[in-house]
Amino acid sequence: MHGVELVRAVIERLEQSGMDFINHMSPPQPLAPEVLGELVLPNGEPLSPSLACFLAFDTGFLNLLDEGRPPSFKASTIGELARTVYGDHPSAAKFAVLEKTLPGLCMLLPMGKESKRILYLGQPDSVGEYPVLVLDPEDPPFVCVEYPGIDVFLADRARFLPQRSREFGGLGADEVYGPRMQEHRDKLFGGLPSLRYGDDGFAPLIESELDVAATRMLGPGEAIPEGYRLVEEVENPMFGMTMRLVAPIK
Repeated sequence: MHGVELVRAVIERLEQSGMDFINHMSPPQPLAPEVLGELVLPNGEPLSPSLACFLAFDTGFLNLLDEGRPPSFKASTIGELARTVYGDHPSAAKFAVLEKTLPGLCMLLPMGKESKRILYLGQPDSVGEYPVLVLDPEDPPFVCVEYPGIDVFLADRARFLPQRSREFGGLGADEVYGPRMQEHRDKLFGGLPSLRYGDDGFAPLIESELDVAATRMLGPGEAIPEGYRLVEEVENPMFGMTMRLVAPIK
């Protein structure tokens, strides 16, 4: 499933199981049809089909709208967003350099304690959806396509996606969603899976095969051991804690 069909399946599950299924404690807050009909994205384009579908059901979980009347989207450049979420962390200034490659506006999504997911308003894919990127501040900071659209982001939160690689950008190898992932990689990174910060700004990240047997899951208070790298932040839905999957640096 893709797009609106997938989002409707997510909504059906939330209606049956409640919003706490995705660790959101408030009941659904639908956007009035007349307001939704007038709403446009910060880049002036219409809402993607999946985003419009979900906002008609709930606005609280994604938290993309301000409290104005009528509401509008909270959007910024990647540099501005990095300064907001990372403060005086050295990575904040480094992510500002990324605006040369990704000059479009973006919106922060509710996932990740250190690594942040953003809806990037570049160009939509063949389903009409904008990519969800992950920004990771670890040394060196990097960026990749994490989901091909808000539809798949929501499906992952609602535990619709099958077992997959937990590597950042792992859906690129998925039989169903991989082609859409590649569409965005082609548009944003010249076909490359990801970019990392170096002496010349953001450049291709050399991918290495993940040694699954050597990975470790760390609790919220545990520091990443020397010689390891962060692979992904994983939320424990039972306890509401963010765990971190790490693997040896090769």
